Amino acid sequence: MDGIAALITLAWTEQGCKVTALDVRRVPLSPSPNLFAIEGDISSESSVEACISKARGHFGPIHILAANAGITDESNGYPLWRMPVDLWDQVYNVNVRGTFLSVKHFLRATEQSQQELARELPNLAVVITGSECGKFGQAGHAEYASGKAGLQYGLVRGVKNEIVRLNAKARINAVAPGWVDTPLIEGRLDDPKEMYAEAQATVPLRKIARPEDVARTVAFLASHRAAGHITGECISVDGGMEGRVVWRESEILVSSSGAATASTTADEPSSTSIPRSVVAKRKPCVKIALSVDFDAVSGWLGTGAHPDNNLADYSAGFFSARVGVPRLLKLFKKLGIADKITWFIPGHSMESFPEQTKAILDSGCELALHGYCHEVCLQSS
Repeated sequence: MDGIAALITLAWTEQGCKVTALDVRRVPLSPSPNLFAIEGDISSESSVEACISKARGHFGPIHILAANAGITDESNGYPLWRMPVDLWDQVYNVNVRGTFLSVKHFLRATEQSQQELARELPNLAVVITGSECGKFGQAGHAEYASGKAGLQYGLVRGVKNEIVRLNAKARINAVAPGWVDTPLIEGRLDDPKEMYAEAQATVPLRKIARPEDVARTVAFLASHRAAGHITGECISVDGGMEGRVVWRESEILVSSSGAATASTTADEPSSTSIPRSVVAKRKPCVKIALSVDFDAVSGWLGTGAHPDNNLADYSAGFFSARVGVPRLLKLFKKLGIADKITWFIPGHSMESFPEQTKAILDSGCELALHGYCHEVCLQSS
């Protein structure tokens, strides 16, 4: 038992609750007089029934059930038409059948306790751990996503109408975590692209949950004082997730004609899964658009046709073309941005300085529309 289950157990024992922790293997939790750890297989009805009986015998009537156990096979990602039946059955036996059996025998124990006490148990609640996969689906893992959807929606909303006939204030809800930082996904999001696709691109909070985020939501739903008027609901703990990225960058192939087609790598293991971790640090990003206006006063001007058109203008025009242009081209090439610059070249500059114009074009730059000139007709004569 680790991750979410361990934090649920810890949260309740810290509040003074008497907790029975059931796992298929020995539970490695700190000893506590309020903790009773037992082993069992939730896919076996006889095992579940025996474990519920042990829990009642140790601490007395059980008031709250957190059905959290579940499995998934991360080593494969089968499309439905190639899904092995034994894999489907294995996941369903634990996730769906196991949860059904846990709820069934918890409620049977409730019925028995209430008959013995001749009164209803207070604060009776069931909280099922679903998944955002049950909400959005998960390519390559239909066996997991469909099972979780059945639990957090079908089972919860059906049982909410039955449970109140056993106990008037009894409630059942579900919590649906997104990516959670547990040992299950250790290292899975170290790749920034994977982190972006799974935990940032569709998640407003741009981070994944900690196990305690889920455990506190379970504690909230289990509390009659905090959530006594909430039943039949599925609470998402996924950072506001909007959905899943359907096509990864690696799955889009751009053909030589420029048409985009989906790759046929559906049989590859799915990199999408349940709970993921770690928040990548965002690097500051500043984008700059750089352009040059090669509007040199024409070398053919300076004729005295206008008092403002003096030799200073004439000199500046030649300087900008024969000195400024080569210097800028050399600088842009040195910085590796020559082909990312936009140059504006009026017609008169092209006519006056053809060599510099050709050098600019040879740099691989973008050429923008400028027009012929800014000068009035007299100056262009």
